[in-house]
Amino acid sequence: MSESTSDQSPSTVSRLQGYRGDRFLQITATIVLILFALGISGAVTMDTALGRAAHTVHEYLGIMWWGLVAAIIAIGVLERLPQELIIAVLGRPGSRYSLLRAAAAGVLLDLCSHGILAVGAKLYHRGASAGQVMAFLIASPWNSLSLTLILITLIGLAWTLTFIALSVVIAIFTGWVFDRLVSRGQLPANPAHIELPDNYPIKTEAKRAFSTLDLSPKGSANLLVDG
Repeated sequence: MSESTSDQSPSTVSRLQGYRGDRFLQITATIVLILFALGISGAVTMDTALGRAAHTVHEYLGIMWWGLVAAIIAIGVLERLPQELIIAVLGRPGSRYSLLRAAAAGVLLDLCSHGILAVGAKLYHRGASAGQVMAFLIASPWNSLSLTLILITLIGLAWTLTFIALSVVIAIFTGWVFDRLVSRGQLPANPAHIELPDNYPIKTEAKRAFSTLDLSPKGSANLLVDG
């Protein structure tokens, strides 16, 4: 039986203490929040540089907020799943279908490029290989649902499916290159790598892991904070 992920992870309190000590995060977040507030209030006009910055930040966050929220939820869930289960779903790094699985996960997870970066970083932290992370990152932003619908309208279904297939090929090839560089020692191996036990009961462990997720108001709040 896999050890609970929450036992291996820093507490929410310690994470928040780390964020409070991050000056770069504090300064950039403060600037963004101030500009966002000015953009919402309409206190500044587009005639000034400050007004253009405020309205741009307001527009930009209006476009990307859903992707970041989805990424926060996904990361919070990944933090609570056993590391072995995540690796079992993605496939053992270096195995035959591991890059294909990572690319498929990227295609199916419809996030903006900002949200997918956050999820990719978490997957690396949970033991995915550099090649798997690269395949995941490259396949996803090219194949969002909105982009797929636009492409079908512009170039038709056949060419859209061709576009998706070729993007997956590029993602898998790039992932293979990164894994080769790691195996040759030209890139560092993932320090979070683990060896998956033989005959790992993926269905049983998945049911157990999701059945123990705390979706109470307090548990959901903690999930969002961790994410």
